[in-house]
Amino acid sequence: MAKSKQLVYLNKERCLTAEYLYNSLKKDYEDRGRVVRSIENGRNVNDMINEHVTEAELVSDGFELLTGEMLTERGVKDHAWYCRNILKILPDEKRPDVILTGAGALIPLNPLEIQEKFLALCEKDIKEKGFVRLVIVKAGRLGMSTIAASYLWSGVHLVNGTVGAIIAHQQTATRRIFNMCKRFYDYTSPYLRPTKSYDNKTEFVFENVEYGWYSGIEVFTAGVENAARSGGYTACLSTEVSYHKDGEARGSIVRAIQDVPGTVIIDEGTANGIDGFFYNHYWQAKRGENEFTAGFFAWWESPRHTLAFKSEREKDELLETVASHSLVDKYGNEEVERGLYNLTPEQLNWRRWYIRNKCQGRLIKPLDYFKQEMPG
Repeated sequence: MAKSKQLVYLNKERCLTAEYLYNSLKKDYEDRGRVVRSIENGRNVNDMINEHVTEAELVSDGFELLTGEMLTERGVKDHAWYCRNILKILPDEKRPDVILTGAGALIPLNPLEIQEKFLALCEKDIKEKGFVRLVIVKAGRLGMSTIAASYLWSGVHLVNGTVGAIIAHQQTATRRIFNMCKRFYDYTSPYLRPTKSYDNKTEFVFENVEYGWYSGIEVFTAGVENAARSGGYTACLSTEVSYHKDGEARGSIVRAIQDVPGTVIIDEGTANGIDGFFYNHYWQAKRGENEFTAGFFAWWESPRHTLAFKSEREKDELLETVASHSLVDKYGNEEVERGLYNLTPEQLNWRRWYIRNKCQGRLIKPLDYFKQEMPG
C-alpha cells in the first residue's frame, strides 16, 4: 500500500491555509530551528512562507503542494490517491490496517488491496470504453460499497456537471451511505471542496453561478415510491441489487444515462439465489452479452477473514479433520477449497467460525447460506 505524503493545501492565491500550517508544520519546523510565526498578529500567511519557509523547502521535505486545480487533475487520474489524501471514514475495528485513535475518530480511506482491485476494473473500463459499466458479485464485508460510493463522490466533487445517484436496498443502508457522503464533504478542506447550494436527508447539490459549476448526488431506497424522478443523472451506483424490492428506481436512472465518456453505472451485491435480474445480469456480462464488465470478489480475498488459533493443538485438530473429511457434512470439502484457493489454516478457521455463528437460523442449510453470502 502506497504511503501518503503530507499535503500542503493552497488556495487560488497560493497561500498556505493557516489551520494546516499550524497543525501540521509548526512543531516540525520549530524543532529544526525555523520559526513559523503566529498569524494572530494579522500577518499574511503567504508573507510568512516567503520569509521563513519556502515552497521549495516544503517540497524537499516531502510535502506536496496542492491547489484546487491540481486536486482535480490528480484525483480524476488516481482515485486511490484521492481516497488516501482527501476522504475520511469512520474506523472499523475489523480492518487490520486501522488503529483506533479515540471514540468517533475518523481515518483516511486507505483502499485495501481488494478495493484497489475494484478501482483497477474502473480504470480498465475507462481506457477501453471511455465510461464505467460494472456488475460486481461480492462476498459480504469487503468494503465494496464504501469504495464504490467514494468513486461516485469523487466525480461529483471534481467534475462539473456530474449528477450521481446511489440506490440502496433498505432505508438503513440509505442512511449509512448518505452519512458517509456527508463526512466526505464535511472533512474535506474548505479550500478543496465545491460550494454547497443545499442538502437534505438524501441529497447534496453543489452550485456556483459565478464559475458555472453544478453537480450533485442523491441517495435512494429501492422500492420507495417516487424515488429517482428528478433526472439528469450521469452516474449511478446500485448496492445489494439482488435484494432490491423492484428495479424501477435503478431502471429509470440507468435508461437516462447515455453511453458517453465519463458516465458511470455500477451494480454490486451479494448473491441471492440462482435466478432473478442480478444473477442473469452478472452472467450476461460474464458471457459478453451486454456492455458491462463482470467482477467477482471472493471472501478469502479480504484480510479480515482470518481467525487466529488459541493454540497449536487447536490448529492441528482442524488440519486433521480437514484431511480426514470427518466434518464434510457440516463444512463441505475443505481440502478441495484449500487447494483451489490456497487457503491458510487461519482462513479455514474463520470459515468454520462464520458458518457456526453467522449462518444459523436460516431457511437453508448453514453451509449453503455461507456459499450464498460468502462466495469463493
